[in-house]
Amino acid sequence: MNRFLRGIRRPHLLCNYLIKKMSWLFTDKMYLRLRFYCELGYWLDFNNPKTFSEKLQWLKLYDRRPEYTIMVDKIEVKKYVAEKLGPEYVISTLGFWNTPDDIDFEALPNRFVLKCNHNSGGLYLCRDKSTMDVEAVKKKLRKSLRQNYYWLGREWPYKYVKRRILAEEYMIDENKKELVDYKFFCFHGIPMLCQVISDRSEDEKIDFYDMNWKRHGGALRQRQLWQRHPEQTEYNGEYAKPVEQADRQLAHKKHSLPP
Repeated sequence: MNRFLRGIRRPHLLCNYLIKKMSWLFTDKMYLRLRFYCELGYWLDFNNPKTFSEKLQWLKLYDRRPEYTIMVDKIEVKKYVAEKLGPEYVISTLGFWNTPDDIDFEALPNRFVLKCNHNSGGLYLCRDKSTMDVEAVKKKLRKSLRQNYYWLGREWPYKYVKRRILAEEYMIDENKKELVDYKFFCFHGIPMLCQVISDRSEDEKIDFYDMNWKRHGGALRQRQLWQRHPEQTEYNGEYAKPVEQADRQLAHKKHSLPP
């Protein structure tokens, strides 16, 4: 009922919800135009894209290189990163499987991360295996495996990813806290912007900085700013150097690096 009332009061949210539910009715171009209007309130111009958001939608339609499917696959991309940057930039993989029933939970360490390789949000953080509800975890993973992530944002590379599950090492910093996540937005191989994400599992905070480490308040629509001064963040300028070695032929690319 509450969701219905919100839809009445804010019809653009209701339209957006219906468009996503019936996405199979629309071509990629029409779907992106409708979603864009619902989200941002103005019509997307594919013939003359000007804003960053418009250009990203243009790339979805007209920049379709086969290697992009490798880059969005959380399993296959590790080989790509290891070849481009080195294996030290790849988080250790504990195993990967086609279905949740294939997972040997007994063989996994006490702490680990389970995630699907093809989407966002389909993961489980295990901090203590003795408290884990195995059947609930399997249920969540099965649901995530059914999703074709392409339909949500019409990001073409996700359409043909072979859907699997992988387990990774659970990583913490020297203070036994979750890692701060640094995501570099690169244009033609040049890092221009850094997104910093902390406290993902508790009270997620997001902020943006340029390469001079000055806060960039208007970079993207932000859910919550990280209310700390730039000099207080655990940032090291060395982090940006590896991403400069990546493929400069790509118009835009986002690199995620653990500290």
